[in-house]
Amino acid sequence: MSATPILSLRGIGKAYGPVVAVREVDLDIFAGEVVA
Repeated sequence: MSATPILSLRGIGKAYGPVVAVREVDLDIFAGEVVA
């Protein structure tokens, strides 16, 4: 398996109006992984 991710996200977040639910999330997905 390759050490290089096929998808890499950095610093993402989600807010609902003034309420911040998630802040500064990093995510790497590699070939063959299942993410739910």
